[in-house]
Amino acid sequence: MTKAKIAYAIEGVSYGDIALTQVSTEALIGMTEDISATYDLIYIGGDISALDRDLKDIYDSSIFSYIGPSAEQLASAIPTFIMYYHTGTLKEMGGTGSYKMDRSTIGSELMVTPVIGSTKYKTTYVVENGNDLTKTKYDELISYINLGRPVMVGEELTSVYEMINGTDTDGNALTDAQKSQGYWYNNGKLERKNYYLDPSSRMYDLVQVLYNRKSKSNNVLWGFDATDTVKVDNTAKTYGDTLYTAKGDTIYLDTAAQQESWYNDATATDVVKEYATVFSMENNTAINNLIKQSSQRARLTVITSPVEYQQGIESTYLKTTNLSYSFVVNGTESNYQYSICIDVNKNTQFDDEGDSNTSGSLAAGEDKTVNVALDPEFFGSAYWRIQITDANKNVVAEKTGICKIVNNTDGMSEINVLQVQTMSEGQNATSWTATDTLYFDIQSQTAHKIFEV
Repeated sequence: MTKAKIAYAIEGVSYGDIALTQVSTEALIGMTEDISATYDLIYIGGDISALDRDLKDIYDSSIFSYIGPSAEQLASAIPTFIMYYHTGTLKEMGGTGSYKMDRSTIGSELMVTPVIGSTKYKTTYVVENGNDLTKTKYDELISYINLGRPVMVGEELTSVYEMINGTDTDGNALTDAQKSQGYWYNNGKLERKNYYLDPSSRMYDLVQVLYNRKSKSNNVLWGFDATDTVKVDNTAKTYGDTLYTAKGDTIYLDTAAQQESWYNDATATDVVKEYATVFSMENNTAINNLIKQSSQRARLTVITSPVEYQQGIESTYLKTTNLSYSFVVNGTESNYQYSICIDVNKNTQFDDEGDSNTSGSLAAGEDKTVNVALDPEFFGSAYWRIQITDANKNVVAEKTGICKIVNNTDGMSEINVLQVQTMSEGQNATSWTATDTLYFDIQSQTAHKIFEV
């Protein structure tokens, strides 16, 4: 998926109108913005071509290698998935039987080693991190889908899901236990070749929701073939800056192509100058239909808000605890609810209790002005959020920011602090049990103790 492909496909949308965010699931679960309030279109793919290990490399060092070098054979012993998975692949930890908690301790092993029959092995395995969705992001994606917002699901992912849930020639489906062991039906033939989608993962559950919804609503484009593309002339830079020219199946750097005799030959019909790669007309039609038949995101426009804090720039410091906001919401509903939350307890979260919360209603298209008066004694950084919800309390739009209020009562707005602190246990600490020290958060101006884990 690229900005050029989206701009070429969707009617009325230009290249400059598009903000494309491409993330892995690991990055997605760390994102703080609400999905429904932020994004107009979601594409979920399963392209694993960039993985730096193939299946054989993953399984090579396994204790089950006696079965043979084939990844398909080895999967019969250890089901492992590489596309979306709740836990990662198994990593061999050789010689763990000799690991000790302390040099003075005899016979105390750090890690559990396997016992097969009467034989105790000196090798064990640990599970690498998975790339599954968290419950929070899963719920946000489900909310987005239930709002009728558009979702595209790539063919490389849908084909795996359909084979996992396929049947034999008599219509018999797999049990959950068989699915978890990597079985699928490929055109009615039972195979143990699902190394890709973990049936125990939340991503699998999400794809299942999308599969069930695709026949009941119009906001799911299932089995999208992102490889069905064409090249179009982009000498006008309509679809961004491009560097290559194609003549037939041969690709040239455009500066080199300009030296060729055919470059300016009007009769050369197989030349595409400074081409952009876009989706085929069939794909474009499918995407346009998806957008037209799906519900659209409400738009929150913040007209005025407290000046954004920038560290070290005093002109961005506020000397008042009275904060003013004005904003307008445009969407398909006639009325919306708003809430303005200011993180006055400085825990970097927006809480119903402990923070400043102001709420009310506004009509679509109405210019709304809200003044928030904080405690006159408050000072320091203040994260804020405007959140818009619909009649069903679904989050449909939000905007966040940060301001800084300085203490101006005694003429001093900045202090410099140097904190020197010993270990929290003091002289009783040992090299094995010592925990981290206190630290001073310069943003919240509050001391905290690092959690012990």
